Amino acid sequence: MAVTYSLYSVRDRKSHFMDPVPMISDAIAIRSYRQLLGVVKNSFIDEVTVPYTDLELYRLGSFDLVSGVIAPEMPTLLATASILDEGGVAVEE
Repeated sequence: MAVTYSLYSVRDRKSHFMDPVPMISDAIAIRSYRQLLGVVKNSFIDEVTVPYTDLELYRLGSFDLVSGVIAPEMPTLLATASILDEGGVAVEE
């Protein structure tokens, strides 16, 4: 029986993707992303903190915990910073 997690990464629109993180579902990844945005948005260290509006959440593939196989996929944009302002999942086209 395969035990598979999806791989997610936050991308800074002005630089690069951050380290991928395995999570059980898109919903959990979006919840974690929303928490990250809240921390970044409310940070008082403006000169070192990336603007929260530059951060986007992507799904990059999957990781099978039993076989160790990583299956990449084309990066899929799941959410943008407007998720905080609108209260829902917002994806820019």
